[in-house]
Amino acid sequence: MEEKKSNKNKIILISTIIGIIALLVVFLLLSSCSKNEYEVTFVNDIDKSEINVVKVKKNEKVKRPSDPKEEGYIFDDWYYNDSIYDFNTNVTKDMEIVAKFIKIDGIALENSNLVLEVGETKNVEIKALPKGVSLSDLIWESSDNEILSIDKNGNIKALKEGEVTVTVKSKDGKYKTSCKVKITKDKVAVKGVSIVGENTVNVGNSIKLIAKLNPDNATDTSVTWKSSNNSIATVDQNGNVKGLKAGEVTITVTTNDGSKTATHKVTVKAKASNSSSNKPSSEQKPNNPSNPSSPSKPEPPKTYPVEGVTITGPNSVNVGGTITLTANITPSNATNKNVRWQSSNDGTATVDQSGHVTGVNDGEVIITATTSNGKNATYKVTVKSDYVITFTEIKQDVTGSVMQYSFAVTRNGVNLDNLKAISFNAVKSGTPRTVLKGNLIAAEDIVYEGNKLTTATIILTDSSKVTSNITLVYK
Repeated sequence: MEEKKSNKNKIILISTIIGIIALLVVFLLLSSCSKNEYEVTFVNDIDKSEINVVKVKKNEKVKRPSDPKEEGYIFDDWYYNDSIYDFNTNVTKDMEIVAKFIKIDGIALENSNLVLEVGETKNVEIKALPKGVSLSDLIWESSDNEILSIDKNGNIKALKEGEVTVTVKSKDGKYKTSCKVKITKDKVAVKGVSIVGENTVNVGNSIKLIAKLNPDNATDTSVTWKSSNNSIATVDQNGNVKGLKAGEVTITVTTNDGSKTATHKVTVKAKASNSSSNKPSSEQKPNNPSNPSSPSKPEPPKTYPVEGVTITGPNSVNVGGTITLTANITPSNATNKNVRWQSSNDGTATVDQSGHVTGVNDGEVIITATTSNGKNATYKVTVKSDYVITFTEIKQDVTGSVMQYSFAVTRNGVNLDNLKAISFNAVKSGTPRTVLKGNLIAAEDIVYEGNKLTTATIILTDSSKVTSNITLVYK
């Protein structure tokens, strides 16, 4: 009797324990299903370090953090699963959002073109600096201080109507870039922007989108274009969208004046295949031993990721000229060889999505090629003008020998208005000579016993110097 009672108690104890365990399992399952708060972790893609962790309630949005800065890099955007993250998306799970950067080797400005009204002030913002260069190492200059003044921190003030070039360079002269500034009397502000253009494109093809400003007579018409996923479609700064693989992207345009934005959905379609050649004829029988009633399915093609990229091509271009750079992908059998091209300063040189670099203004620019899986390479390009110094004899003695020369300088065939002086070593003495614009040069300084001057330096009104691509002409 006692044994039966003991066994019964054991059964009751075991049943109780099983019941408690079952309740705990149900509780844990219900707890996980009813989770109403998630963690969003922001990560730096360069060193994989954690920037911040934010707790977000279920189905609420996470606030976009301020853009991080890294020495020697330009911040690209916040990415989630290799696509630019839309901060208007509701959070429904724990997630990691990555800050991606583009490596540079130069000074990058936030804008390559600015439009101001007379009396307006603004700071010329630095987008990124090369490694080892700080803001205190920079020298700021205006090409015409009567039109635009600038202080040591890049703060500019529009004084009167006109167009000037703002130049910023490191104290050692190794890095230099510039932007154009247009000053108007009555500036018409941008109130809004919209996008006009097609909304579909085939893989490998391109479409052009146009930014329509409101009002249409707005003074500052400059805009910036961006794609939400550069592995599906890229967009250059002229609004040209190129399809890379099937999918959907959002193209965003942002005005320089007022930061007005507009978006445009673009669907990228795969190239049409010759489907008739893939269909079996009525006389063909399926070849699938395991399931004779259905045709065999081909195995999906194997993909090969990009492991690296380098850039080759000319490293200099004239103002107004164009060179072509080539992105070399490794391995050579990589599946997706598409790259996105970007210039560190469109005011110095632009680059389209075919690698064509066009010179805009004298200086140096960093061209970056980024693959669909985030590998990138940079390439420095120097933009030069064709300068010609023409020496003309203006005075002769009775024997006909040359006594003096005047000089004129042209840039790309146009007289150089902001010329200050030219500098050279005199042929006879070998000592430096600097001659201001409008002054005459002694004959013996540039010609002696049949020898002629072979090198010279052009000094502009902003004290910058041009020492290459100079042709000397004697008349």
